[in-house]
Amino acid sequence: MPPNVPLTAAVLGGMPKDRSGVASGMLNVSREVFGLLGITVLGALLTSRQGAGDLPPLPAFLDAYRFTLVVAAVIVLAGIPVALYSLRDRETPPEPQAAAPVTVGSSN
Repeated sequence: MPPNVPLTAAVLGGMPKDRSGVASGMLNVSREVFGLLGITVLGALLTSRQGAGDLPPLPAFLDAYRFTLVVAAVIVLAGIPVALYSLRDRETPPEPQAAAPVTVGSSN
């Protein structure tokens, strides 16, 4: 099962049926854009950290890589409460029961 199925189900389940196509498109675009943005920011952080010290190339890269992984882990850990809050079950008020339709021959 792909990792984004629960998120997709939560987003599309909370939308009116006539807006589900727009919601699906926005979810996919935001997932792609923020994935690309995250890679770009972490790559820039890795590059700047690698060139900041006086270490030889390999130890400088490993130090920068370790630092970047720690930053990525902190971002993921910060996202866990947000995800749990967003995906919680919300109690929806019960829909009012529609009155039985009046038909020919009924006593109503």
